[in-house]
Amino acid sequence: MLNNILFVTDDCDCKKEYSLKAKNSEGNKKAAKDEMISALNKLSSNVFCTYSISEANEYMIQTKDCFTITTYYGEACPDSKSIIPILCKTNNIKYWGADAYTQMMCNDKFLSKKIINQFHLNSIPGIIISMPFS
Repeated sequence: MLNNILFVTDDCDCKKEYSLKAKNSEGNKKAAKDEMISALNKLSSNVFCTYSISEANEYMIQTKDCFTITTYYGEACPDSKSIIPILCKTNNIKYWGADAYTQMMCNDKFLSKKIINQFHLNSIPGIIISMPFS
């Protein structure tokens, strides 16, 4: 049994815009968040869930014996999924998931394909579209 679990996820209750210009179209549905919290409650009687990065950081500072689990996507940007692992490392908090470097590499599709090619593995060809179609 774990003492304290910090669960960081996206705000499942906010309205999302689904378009090429959207920066917040990823994330979890409320049912998935609730199911995850239910499962985590079986591991600990103290599960703290937050949508806020600053609130997660404050919890880590106050609760050094926590274990962090995240399904946080954040806004569409290369470093969004690396924020939680960096905070955990900085605060010396146990964390379940890929480290910040791996998260950033995987979030950058162009870089990922370059690294895959370096190891002579096949990847699906692609292009980068830097601005949405009008």
